[in-house]
Amino acid sequence: MGRGLGRFSDADDPMRYLRICPALVRCHRCDGLATVRCGRAYCGGCGYNGVPAPDRVMRTANRISTRCGDCGQWLTWWGTRNASGVRLMRCRCGWSRRFDMTAVPMGSLYRGQEPRTGLPLWLRSEFRGRLLWAVNEAHLDFLERYVAAGVREQSPGNSTLASRLPAWIKSAKHRPALLRTLGRMRATLPDSPRP
Repeated sequence: MGRGLGRFSDADDPMRYLRICPALVRCHRCDGLATVRCGRAYCGGCGYNGVPAPDRVMRTANRISTRCGDCGQWLTWWGTRNASGVRLMRCRCGWSRRFDMTAVPMGSLYRGQEPRTGLPLWLRSEFRGRLLWAVNEAHLDFLERYVAAGVREQSPGNSTLASRLPAWIKSAKHRPALLRTLGRMRATLPDSPRP
């Protein structure tokens, strides 16, 4: 097992935790490659430099989760932001609370979006009905090294990036197809060799 394949070790890996700054995203104006740093988008294609308009982001689905102040039950809501930016959360026991949606992150990495702006990530692709994404080139390098490794050594616990990867990425049977998909994602980066 692992013959001819590399070795991956959490201890040797400089990227133990996911760093989402800077993030590579798709520009909301020209659909080109843009970079998000500290919630601001910078696009080299159209010259955009700023925070995307809220009406563009309000169409993305958001999730609010909070505990009831009386009975302690978890209340969860999915939906799009309303114009006022306020959502009333109600529990069956009668407790209610006004929730300011402007404090909720705009997007979700699980949906392939940069959290602060809601813009779609540049490095994302469908893989057998699932969304495969990378926040930036360092994250893509990490995924390629992890998937290509035949032997994977992990630190105990669930505190590293490798331990948080879904089972379908960890599966050896998906290795060749995942590496091809990651290679296609890398080819979309500027100044990258084509596969």
